[in-house]
Amino acid sequence: LLDAYYSATKIVWLFENVAYVRERALKGELLFGTVDSWIIWKLTNGASHKTDSSNASRTLLFNIITNQWDDALLKEFDIPEKILPAVGDSDSLFGEAVAPAEFFVKPIPIMSCLGDQQSALFGQTCFEEKEAKCTFGTCLNLGINTGKIIRSEARGLTPTIAWRTGGEMTYKVEGGVYVAGSLLNWLVKKARLASSVSELTDLAQSVDSAEGIAFVPAFVGLAAPHWDMTARGILAGLSFNHDVAHISRAALESVAFQTYDVLRTAREGLGISVQKLNVDGGMAKNDFLMQLVSDICSCSLDRAEYLESTSMGAAYLAGVSTGFWKDYSEVKRLRKTERVFEPQLSESRRENMISVWNRAVERSKGWSQ
Repeated sequence: LLDAYYSATKIVWLFENVAYVRERALKGELLFGTVDSWIIWKLTNGASHKTDSSNASRTLLFNIITNQWDDALLKEFDIPEKILPAVGDSDSLFGEAVAPAEFFVKPIPIMSCLGDQQSALFGQTCFEEKEAKCTFGTCLNLGINTGKIIRSEARGLTPTIAWRTGGEMTYKVEGGVYVAGSLLNWLVKKARLASSVSELTDLAQSVDSAEGIAFVPAFVGLAAPHWDMTARGILAGLSFNHDVAHISRAALESVAFQTYDVLRTAREGLGISVQKLNVDGGMAKNDFLMQLVSDICSCSLDRAEYLESTSMGAAYLAGVSTGFWKDYSEVKRLRKTERVFEPQLSESRRENMISVWNRAVERSKGWSQ
């Protein structure tokens, strides 16, 4: 899949549009890496240009089977391997943090490195095959642990590396959605539909339904599972009977529908029945939204006490890699459930709402062609 979601296209753009970038890269005067490798570079004062398998897998330049930079992809994009970081296991030593010097009395070993959503999966303690989590933030990301097997049957979702520890690979399937929490911020700050997300939620709860409205937030195109960069946002089904409350509800429902699109694709493509999602992220604090997601997806949502699962995942892995915790089972006991949401919507109403959503999504596609 060729998409700006991945790193390779960004490197190519820099090579073609910024003076001297290609020339300096070929001379070995420039390096490229995902943000983790930049942080490692800065912490080690330039001594370590490294990343891990989970981050490398998001560049569109890495072979997730051989665990190496892929010669064919590097040739296709005309990117020299020498500018890329060395790739280690997620629980390996990435260098010693020494900079800025005033922060470190002595060098501290960097013992874990994980991609953003891979770390969230780890932080949600989804260590077993078929365990799943969904992160609700500015964007939305649903990930399912597929164990030692690459599962590519779910067209529209991304099979990728979850983590590589102790020389063994764990894979995942994920679906990323571009616009989730950012839609609510846009409605508050730009559209001025309400003074806050809290007020927007109150408006949405003041009506029993969106009354046939569908809000497709394809502001920058549609990501998983549709992958249409020419799609654009639409608000469909309006009549004189609708008001700001119905629009607010349709906006919140769009987050639930996008979650459903990814989950449905996984269920059908992988042939697995995901009955529970561990949820995290800033938007997971919204009880009304979480109930909508549970209703539309027809599954339980398990909200943890601690919602910053990405940072927790990296900390958990560092703890295991250094022996602070002896194994994953000990880490799993650390996760505490704050609340569980169960589906409450009738199947007939759910199917009708999904039908309206599907029609609106199809109308949004190809809009900017």
